[in-house]
Amino acid sequence: MTALMDFVPIHEHPFTLEEAILMEIDILAAEIARLQNSIKHLQSTQEEIQTFISEDPENDDDGELSKALRENEDVIASQTERITLIKVALLNKVGEGGIKHYGLELPTKSPPTAPAESAEARGNYHQEPSQTEAETTDNLEADGGLFL
Repeated sequence: MTALMDFVPIHEHPFTLEEAILMEIDILAAEIARLQNSIKHLQSTQEEIQTFISEDPENDDDGELSKALRENEDVIASQTERITLIKVALLNKVGEGGIKHYGLELPTKSPPTAPAESAEARGNYHQEPSQTEAETTDNLEADGGLFL
């Protein structure tokens, strides 16, 4: 049995590390690009909302804009964590050289960028024995498959 790098997320995601490892590499790389684009747009929206509130605090009298800021921060944290989960899956599939081949950076332990501390920042990925691909496939079939 091969020891794989494991990842323990804080947020809920539509798939697990084991399920991500079974996905096609191109699909994983495309999902990272999609998430990075989403984060870029969310961060731009955050800046616009913050500017609008700072120009006149009465613009947020009902607190809806502040609520939107907090919700966006949670989404950014979740999507950032999902990128790390996918990178760990890729690392398990293709190794460090394979990740670099796809133009991606390795997952690193860095300070959190969102209010909720990410699993990556907490160091929540480690080497751990994993089930075989056949066992994982059997479990996916028993659960009705993988849905993104």
